[in-house]
Parts: sequence; C-alpha cells; structure tokens
Amino acid sequence: MELSPVDGVVYVAFIDASGGVGADAYTICIGHKEGDSLVMDVVRGTSGKFNPQAVTKEYAALCKDYRITR
Repeated sequence: MELSPVDGVVYVAFIDASGGVGADAYTICIGHKEGDSLVMDVVRGTSGKFNPQAVTKEYAALCKDYRITR
C-alpha cells in the first residue's frame, strides 16, 4: 500500500542504490513529517538482476510525482 502525494505536503526521499547484481536491493523510501511523527508514504525495492539506470529513471519519475527535486 502506498499513499498518494497530497498538495501542500513536503516530501523527502532516501535511496539505497544497488548495482543490479547479487542479493542487494535498490530501494527507495518517500515520506513526510506529520507533527512529531514521520510517515512513510512509499517503500519500494528492486532486487535480482536489473538495469540500475532503468531503476534510477523509474525512481526519479516517482520522486517527481511527489515534488522532490533534490
């Protein structure tokens, strides 16, 4: 389950990149702060053999949906 972006909310992202081989996963988490709590809106991971450039483009587009620019 993922939470859709909401107007007026400031989102941040954390990425743990992987090279696309082995057991390591390329992961992303997008979240925001609500009062004293942190909310994880999106958590995704890609593992196994994959093209890291393609996953980077996919995650960059996802960040754009949440108005994350850096």
